[in-house]
Amino acid sequence: MNAPAAIRLPALANRRFRWLLLTWAGLPIALLYLWQDLVQPLAFGAYLGDFQESYMRAAARLAAGQDPYDLCQTIGCSEPTGPQYVTPPPLAWLLQPVVGLDGHVVVIGAVILLNASLAVFLVCLWRGLRVGEWQLAALLVLAAWAWRASCSLPVPVSPSSRTVGTAPSSNSPSWWSV
Repeated sequence: MNAPAAIRLPALANRRFRWLLLTWAGLPIALLYLWQDLVQPLAFGAYLGDFQESYMRAAARLAAGQDPYDLCQTIGCSEPTGPQYVTPPPLAWLLQPVVGLDGHVVVIGAVILLNASLAVFLVCLWRGLRVGEWQLAALLVLAAWAWRASCSLPVPVSPSSRTVGTAPSSNSPSWWSV
């Protein structure tokens, strides 16, 4: 008879491994998140992309009594997706009170709201998964922060079509640049 094989536990079951993971991966992720998602937008302002180009424009048009869905007709759609508003109207209705505010104040409000939403999500996740150990809870926070940081990485763009997600062309070594 053969001796029973040793049972291997998952790496995250080992406290030493979790501590090592939190130290080596957690510190850079936490610093990147704090700098990129809190310090920079709150201290220096930030470009909010679709929020400014689409949602705030649609809210301004609604506040002025105009149709938020005809932005392409009035400003033109020079970008692949264009500045058009395609979301149902409740978001534009909710944003109308902040149309006249300074852009920096709107950025601060958006950053606070988004981080509060993330905190509520994480607390619900911890409770739903019944996470009892602080190291596992911290790893869930890092996973959320790392995902957010990865969203701001450059996306490969084909120079021939300028369409996101297209395959690189074989004769262009710089297919990742815009």
